[in-house]
Amino acid sequence: MQSTLGVRICEAMEQRNLSKLYAVAVALDVTESAVCRWRKNGRITVENIIALCELLDVSTDWLLLGRGTMDMHRNVQPPLRQNVRKHLSTLPDAALIHLENFLAAIDSPDT
Repeated sequence: MQSTLGVRICEAMEQRNLSKLYAVAVALDVTESAVCRWRKNGRITVENIIALCELLDVSTDWLLLGRGTMDMHRNVQPPLRQNVRKHLSTLPDAALIHLENFLAAIDSPDT
């Protein structure tokens, strides 16, 4: 079962050690009751969602939709780079040495 927006807001605040509604309210320039309402699945504007995501440093997709992970916005990389990293981690040491030598050869100026 997928969690609600209010549950995710509570989880993010807990993870970021923001237990005081007042602190969140002041940081976002809203009332403490607004933050309390959001935590109970009350209405929230797009502007406040964006500000809350920035304050809590969480993914907007995760906070709004429950999709992915709280921190997935930090790991944005092109798919090709992800594949290269994945495959490099599986290479035996000898292959890594050959690859390092190859890269050093193409990186050094012609002599």
